[in-house]
Amino acid sequence: MPKVFISYCHADVDFADVVRARIQSAGFASWIDLEGLRAGEDWRQDIDQGIRDSTALITIMTPAAKESPCVTYEWAFALGQECL
Repeated sequence: MPKVFISYCHADVDFADVVRARIQSAGFASWIDLEGLRAGEDWRQDIDQGIRDSTALITIMTPAAKESPCVTYEWAFALGQECL
Protein backbone atom coordinates (compact mmCIF):
# COMPACT_ATOMS: atom_id res chain seq x y z
CA MET A 1 0.00 0.00 0.00
CA PRO A 2 1.42 3.44 -0.90
CA LYS A 3 2.50 5.46 2.12
CA VAL A 4 2.38 9.26 2.45
CA PHE A 5 4.81 11.04 4.78
CA ILE A 6 3.25 14.11 6.42
CA SER A 7 5.67 16.91 7.25
CA TYR A 8 4.35 19.74 9.43
CA CYS A 9 5.21 22.10 12.26
CA HIS A 10 3.89 21.07 15.66
CA ALA A 11 1.97 24.35 15.85
CA ASP A 12 -0.17 22.89 13.05
CA VAL A 13 -0.78 19.48 14.63
CA ASP A 14 -4.58 19.73 14.52
CA PHE A 15 -4.59 20.37 10.77
CA ALA A 16 -1.96 17.66 10.21
CA ASP A 17 -4.17 15.17 12.02
CA VAL A 18 -7.10 16.08 9.73
CA VAL A 19 -4.86 15.57 6.68
CA ARG A 20 -3.74 12.20 8.08
CA ALA A 21 -7.34 11.10 8.56
CA ARG A 22 -8.26 12.13 5.00
CA ILE A 23 -5.28 10.27 3.55
CA GLN A 24 -6.21 7.14 5.45
CA SER A 25 -9.89 7.38 4.50
CA ALA A 26 -8.77 7.54 0.85
CA GLY A 27 -7.10 4.16 1.31
CA PHE A 28 -3.49 5.21 1.76
CA ALA A 29 -1.15 4.53 4.66
CA SER A 30 0.50 7.52 6.29
CA TRP A 31 3.56 8.27 8.36
CA ILE A 32 3.28 11.10 10.85
CA ASP A 33 5.40 11.62 13.91
CA LEU A 34 2.32 11.34 16.13
CA GLU A 35 2.31 7.63 15.30
CA GLY A 36 5.78 6.97 13.90
CA LEU A 37 8.10 8.09 16.68
CA ARG A 38 8.68 6.31 19.95
CA ALA A 39 10.15 7.87 23.09
CA GLY A 40 13.84 7.29 23.61
CA GLU A 41 14.61 6.42 19.98
CA ASP A 42 16.73 8.34 17.49
CA TRP A 43 14.01 10.53 16.00
CA ARG A 44 16.08 11.69 13.03
CA GLN A 45 16.83 8.11 11.98
CA ASP A 46 13.14 7.22 12.31
CA ILE A 47 12.11 10.23 10.23
CA ASP A 48 14.70 9.42 7.56
CA GLN A 49 13.39 5.85 7.34
CA GLY A 50 9.80 7.07 7.26
CA ILE A 51 10.64 9.26 4.28
CA ARG A 52 12.52 6.46 2.51
CA ASP A 53 9.56 4.11 2.99
CA SER A 54 7.03 6.60 1.59
CA THR A 55 5.73 7.02 -1.92
CA ALA A 56 4.86 10.70 -1.43
CA LEU A 57 5.57 13.53 0.98
CA ILE A 58 3.04 16.21 1.88
CA THR A 59 4.45 19.33 3.49
CA ILE A 60 1.89 21.43 5.33
CA MET A 61 3.43 24.81 4.65
CA THR A 62 2.38 27.52 7.05
CA PRO A 63 4.33 30.52 8.36
CA ALA A 64 5.40 28.40 11.35
CA ALA A 65 6.48 25.51 9.10
CA LYS A 66 8.47 27.89 6.91
CA GLU A 67 10.56 28.79 9.96
CA SER A 68 10.91 25.20 11.21
CA PRO A 69 14.33 23.60 10.71
CA CYS A 70 12.71 20.17 11.09
CA VAL A 71 10.21 20.75 8.27
CA THR A 72 13.00 22.09 6.06
CA TYR A 73 15.12 19.05 6.90
CA GLU A 74 12.33 16.63 5.98
CA TRP A 75 11.58 17.98 2.50
CA ALA A 76 15.26 18.61 1.77
CA PHE A 77 16.16 15.07 2.84
CA ALA A 78 13.45 13.66 0.58
CA LEU A 79 14.69 15.70 -2.39
CA GLY A 80 18.32 14.84 -1.67
CA GLN A 81 17.59 11.13 -1.45
CA GLU A 82 15.41 11.25 -4.54
CA CYS A 83 12.96 9.18 -2.49
CA LEU A 84 9.88 10.76 -3.94
